[in-house]
Amino acid sequence: MSPATEQQLLPASRRLVWGSLLVALLVDLVPITASIDLLRPDLCLLVLIYWSTRPRPPASVWSGWGLGLVKDVAMLLPTGLGAGLYCLCAYVGTHLRKTFDQMALHAQMLVVALLLFAVLGLRAAGQLWLGLRWGGPLELWSPLFGALLWPLLPLLLETRRDTPSRGLQGD
Repeated sequence: MSPATEQQLLPASRRLVWGSLLVALLVDLVPITASIDLLRPDLCLLVLIYWSTRPRPPASVWSGWGLGLVKDVAMLLPTGLGAGLYCLCAYVGTHLRKTFDQMALHAQMLVVALLLFAVLGLRAAGQLWLGLRWGGPLELWSPLFGALLWPLLPLLLETRRDTPSRGLQGD
């Protein structure tokens, strides 16, 4: 590889997108102690937001609905609450995609944290309305941890290809 190369982003394959969503779902379903589980960010939602904010998003509102429905059933939650929230996040992500890549990383992290806090608030309101127990104030840390994980997603999920730089091809 010559020093005059730049990295070009390749479109994501369906296998990578669905594989990453499946791995995130499985990690979310791994049982851990209740006190640590309150601090665990929703990795499945984080990966869904990541893919829905990419150019030509490989994850859409329907992906969010299906993924949320599978997670609701697997976690024995009221069917539809998580699915609706995942659907909403994918919708917001697809509308943010044009400006999202132009944002600095800290601004992306802030938007992701706000989105995760909004989901947490809507989920808590839905759980209280349905008569279910909310995790309490300790659960407020999970969106912050999710936003801190955001910079790792491009490192793990983006596929790059080295191409010669246009300005230095004659060297």
